[in-house]
Amino acid sequence: MAMALNARQKGRFFRDGYLSIPGAVPPGLIASALDEIRRRAKRADGDYLSLLSSEPALTHLLSKTGLWRLAESLLGEGAVEPCTQAQIALCFPSAVGERPVKCHLDSWEADYDPKAVSRHTLTIGVLLSDVPGELMGNLTVFPGSHRLIARRVERHGLQAVRPGLAQTVRKVKPVQITGKKGDAVLLHYQLGHDKEKNFSAHTRFMAYFRLYHADAWRDGSEAYLRKAMSDIWLEWPGMGRRKAKASAGNTARRARAARARRSTARR
Repeated sequence: MAMALNARQKGRFFRDGYLSIPGAVPPGLIASALDEIRRRAKRADGDYLSLLSSEPALTHLLSKTGLWRLAESLLGEGAVEPCTQAQIALCFPSAVGERPVKCHLDSWEADYDPKAVSRHTLTIGVLLSDVPGELMGNLTVFPGSHRLIARRVERHGLQAVRPGLAQTVRKVKPVQITGKKGDAVLLHYQLGHDKEKNFSAHTRFMAYFRLYHADAWRDGSEAYLRKAMSDIWLEWPGMGRRKAKASAGNTARRARAARARRSTARR
């Protein structure tokens, strides 16, 4: 697996906020992770999925593959906080009538409280089972919603994010991620997402890793949250050229708006 994204991949990631990486994790590591999950499930050790989060069989999906270097190529070498936990996400076969897909951001509480928002920078999902089609418990993303949410933060502040999320993404068509076990998916933190219902006969297995740029880890202030959520490539030096283009576009739009205001004022 390449240790860095090429220009075309960066372009798609910049535009959509997510990117699939086929064959990111070797079959042996996937098998070890599944064996550990099934072994714990048989023992039924309470909340066994949480107890599994720091098991080497799971954390090696990130640390023993090229995914960690890929993350550093985007967020900066030495700038990614150590990640020692995985979230194991199972989606069991479901019945008709379960809730529809809803767009959400991870760790965004119902009542806005800067201290309650555990914002991170990059999510990496690893498929532990094949998801060849739709309605199989797919990770479902709202392409481009990271940019729409940034615009909302810039205009209305952080408090407007959650109550305005459905309205912000109302015109975005969600995409169900398909793939094979061992594939990975990169998600910008700010990308709206959810999981689809599982009408297949099999449980869908995934592991998620939430990575923090060092600045996001150290500064949880409201001022920094707003800055990072409106300048969405702030913590991504590996996306530098894309960030520069975006900044140039924002500057140009502000200049046009200022000229329009001056023109209106003269009338």
